[in-house]
Amino acid sequence: MADLDGDLTFEDIECLFYHSYVNGCKAAEGFTVKYGRDDMETLLDDLYMDFIQVMPKFFATKKK
Repeated sequence: MADLDGDLTFEDIECLFYHSYVNGCKAAEGFTVKYGRDDMETLLDDLYMDFIQVMPKFFATKKK
């Protein structure tokens, strides 16, 4: 992380997400690593689509 200068690529984010996922599974009881490094792009795409669908709920409806 110290080597990153703020210019993260999507591949950097995938790598960071994967290592966070693996370490989180190791730290939590009952969780096993089910996805490989090659699955991260698809998982992040799915999470992004979920985020886009939920995002409007965070903003109050404007009333006149």
